Amino acid sequence: MAFGGADIKGLSQFDPTGDASVVSERWQRWYEEFDAYADSLGVFVDGAEPAQLTRRRALMMYSAGAAVREVFKTLEDTGTKADYDKAVNALEKHFVVQSNSTFQRHVFRQITQQADETVSQMVTRLKKAAEGCAFRDDLENQIRDQVVQGLRSSRLRRKLLEKGTALTLTATLAIAASLEAVEAMDSQFRILSSVDEFPNPSSQIRQVSNETRECFNCGRTGHSYKDSTCPAKGRICHTCGKKGHFATKCRDGSGKKEQTSGPNVKPRGKWGQKRQGHKVRQVDECTCHCQNKQGDEQNHSDDSERGYAFAIDTDKCEKVPVVIGGVPVDIIVDSGTTANIIDRALWEFLKTEKITCSSRRCNKKIYPYTSVEPLQTIGCFKAVVTAGERSVEAEFVVIAEKGEPLMSRKTALALGVLRIGIDVNSVKSYVDMREEFKPVFQGVGKLRDRQIKLKVDPEIRPVAQPVRRTPFGLRDRVKEKIQELVEQDIIEPVEEPTPWVSPVVIVPKPNGDIRICIDMRRVNEAIVRERHPIPTVDEILQELSTSKVFSKIDLKWGYHQLELDPESRKLTTFVTHCGLYRYKRLLFGVNAAPEIYQHEIHKVLQGLPGVANISDDIIIHGATQEEHDERLRQTLTRLKDAGLTANAEKCLFGVSELVFRGHKLTKDGINPTKAKIEAVANACEPIRSTLLPAGPWEDVAVDFLGPLPSGESILVIIDYYSRYYEYIVMRSTTAEKTVAALAGIFARHGLPLTLYSDNGPQFISQVFADYMRLTGVHHHRVTPKWPQANGEVERQNQSLEKRMRIAHSEGKDWKEALLSYVAAYRATPHSTTGKSPAELLFGRKIRTKLPVISESLNDQEIRDQDAESKGASKLYADSKRGAKPSDVVPGDEVLVRREVSSKMDTPFLPQPYTVVSREGNKLNICSPEGVMYARNTSHVKKYHRQGILQPEAETTEAQVPLYHGVGAELITPQSDVETTSDIGILQPEAETTEAQVPLYHGVGAELITPQSDVETTSDQSQHEGTERQMGVPKTVPSPTQTSIWSRPKRHRLRPKRFSDYLLE
Repeated sequence: MAFGGADIKGLSQFDPTGDASVVSERWQRWYEEFDAYADSLGVFVDGAEPAQLTRRRALMMYSAGAAVREVFKTLEDTGTKADYDKAVNALEKHFVVQSNSTFQRHVFRQITQQADETVSQMVTRLKKAAEGCAFRDDLENQIRDQVVQGLRSSRLRRKLLEKGTALTLTATLAIAASLEAVEAMDSQFRILSSVDEFPNPSSQIRQVSNETRECFNCGRTGHSYKDSTCPAKGRICHTCGKKGHFATKCRDGSGKKEQTSGPNVKPRGKWGQKRQGHKVRQVDECTCHCQNKQGDEQNHSDDSERGYAFAIDTDKCEKVPVVIGGVPVDIIVDSGTTANIIDRALWEFLKTEKITCSSRRCNKKIYPYTSVEPLQTIGCFKAVVTAGERSVEAEFVVIAEKGEPLMSRKTALALGVLRIGIDVNSVKSYVDMREEFKPVFQGVGKLRDRQIKLKVDPEIRPVAQPVRRTPFGLRDRVKEKIQELVEQDIIEPVEEPTPWVSPVVIVPKPNGDIRICIDMRRVNEAIVRERHPIPTVDEILQELSTSKVFSKIDLKWGYHQLELDPESRKLTTFVTHCGLYRYKRLLFGVNAAPEIYQHEIHKVLQGLPGVANISDDIIIHGATQEEHDERLRQTLTRLKDAGLTANAEKCLFGVSELVFRGHKLTKDGINPTKAKIEAVANACEPIRSTLLPAGPWEDVAVDFLGPLPSGESILVIIDYYSRYYEYIVMRSTTAEKTVAALAGIFARHGLPLTLYSDNGPQFISQVFADYMRLTGVHHHRVTPKWPQANGEVERQNQSLEKRMRIAHSEGKDWKEALLSYVAAYRATPHSTTGKSPAELLFGRKIRTKLPVISESLNDQEIRDQDAESKGASKLYADSKRGAKPSDVVPGDEVLVRREVSSKMDTPFLPQPYTVVSREGNKLNICSPEGVMYARNTSHVKKYHRQGILQPEAETTEAQVPLYHGVGAELITPQSDVETTSDIGILQPEAETTEAQVPLYHGVGAELITPQSDVETTSDQSQHEGTERQMGVPKTVPSPTQTSIWSRPKRHRLRPKRFSDYLLE
């Protein structure tokens, strides 16, 4: 586009969106550019004719863009087309924010000299910031004063203060420029000394300038902690309450004495801070991604941690490029140095680059060669160091003196950059190998001369499923991902009728990207699997037992490197809002994909010694470095010839330690990883499913939610049978108020048989116990510190709290929002029972705005669904936790798990506790001091004294397992309760009595003895006398009696469609 013969594309349009202050500054810059641009085109303002002003106004409006023109239409007093000044004034009045001189002066006073910034550059920033300060004639003096105050160099500040009243801004710039020039020239003469030129470290410490040292009291530089000018002088610390330092530099923490033993102790760090998280910033107020470990390794004395730094001649030493905590650094390898060393300047650089590390206070003393005085250290940190393809975790010491970074002999040997012996191989060989096989590490490969054919059962009819609508917020990203897959030749559009159509599932990733997954469940019903064997981890580890050098290659996008034949592609057709597409490559979700992929990769690598794979992980190993390197080269050659590619970021070459499928492969053998060991050591006992009560409002649970910000709390009571719950908003939660609230609820629904609660002060009071005894309700309190035992009401509390947060964010009354939510909940079928809570409690469906169809209530169906759901949840939870039964019995000595522990603490308290009694999963234990505690079995482990071996018990008849139904666990009679009788198990002669008839919990559920996991506060005989209509005898098995359990008879109902017929 040309305007008057001139091209106007050089001026960008103005963006009027964003914060008002940002838009204001942006407009001023843009108008300055436009003013200069218009003048360069010869469209002037001064003395211009109306036609010239009209052209300039039109040029401004066109250059500003459509958004500004829309804003301009809404403005007042914009004048005619020839009124250029009125148009500019109207836009400035709209975009430019009126300056607040008080605030601008505050911003001006906060400006200080930045690192590597000259005084002249600082003055330029000050002049820019002073534009809105209204200093007027005093501008130069204000800038001069701020320069003196914000200087980093105390030496320069002293020189400026010596001038007194004669100091001007011009003189300040001249003196600063002179001193900066002298320091620049002096730095050219300074070089790091060699071994015999190391000065006395003590003199170096005394010569460290206050310019870079941080004050111990305030954290700022430029002065000593003894200086009277320190801003922390006389200030009170908010952490410890003492005077003389800020909270950020506090070395005390809290002066309160705390309990030092017992299971409820919360440990503190060395300096007294409460550990509230695993991320703490420590060294020099570090802004990197590090974790402070003040308490780590503090038990060592200073004399036990010594290091030695030897000669460094930077003119003769070559540096090795490494990556420290994600930051590239060139470092010198010194075989005589026992510690990795960096200086303060490099540490500051690493912090600005967001190094990933864990820092702590330094106990090491670093001694230069021939010196008896250690160097001054300011801290230590641990970070992962990578050189080529090898990575190790190493500790670095930060020293105050300036110098080149050093890598110790130990770290250099581990990384392979330093080898002792005749044959020396460097990391560069693997870099060269990667460059040689560059095609293997580029893009997504495709197996050459091979197309995969998926076999289909011809008797299965194709299914074309409907589209699942993509959320509008994800449609653009889905479209981009589909286009990306098309460009990479992984999918293709479908232009013909297709018998199979599957929907997509969009899965967001944590990094903002998405993953497109295809729901292949219906297609998998027709695909015939080939059943190729997949090797186990044990088979692979057997081959690696004698190897000492390892490499791992991760094939990129595994399945997508195998091409499908044209007929098989029709099975992968999927539908999106963009249309129909199908895969050209093998995809995730196909039931036969893992075995097909394993078989094809195995054929590619067949015949190569020292090479094994499970899916897309290829392990190359060798007994020597030479053997390994030769096998690695052969593997890469085979992959290159086959057209397969690897993910370079996940590949490891030539390492002595490698983690593979939960096992650590080392030159000394195969060991389990630390995470796997901790998972086994911390495995909890299998969970127990709760027995569904016989009917509604027999077993209920109560709990308090709150206190809320308004000072109120919510009493929630839920029926275990129907999942129906009531709630009451309460100002006071005393025992008297709680009893009054429950009395109102019981007046509506009647008295329950059993009431479960936690150990809150209201529920353990004598007032509450008297009310329970008066009403004849059994009160069971769950195990302390085990809220899972009262999980049903705890789960409802989460839902109520979520609704309140939503109402608060939307500015609504949370009480009205709760009423609306509870009404919907009570009328909605529950996912476990399949019936609404109101229908199960009242025996009818409550009327809502939605039309309903009356159906008969089938109690047995509800029980089956409840048992099936709980059984599946139990199996899943036990498998995820690696649960195993607890064999702790009264009289055993156990160790109690700590609630909160530091890095240096053991997971369990060291002193053993004695088990006094056991009730289900609840243990009553006694501490060495005689204090009684109640804990769940998951919180303890058996304590075995050294030198005592327990003889193995002979298998007796009582240990024959009882079968509890399909999918249930096999539990011995001694697994959870003590057996006092000698009843034979599974003997045909034994006569089944009425007391031995079990309560059936459904398929897959666990059979639980009537003995409960909680405390009973009322008379047990009343509870036993209450009849429950469950279709089984009223008597229940004794907790001390082992019984034979039988399956119930199934009650079959005739379908309603046959109600008008007589069937034989």
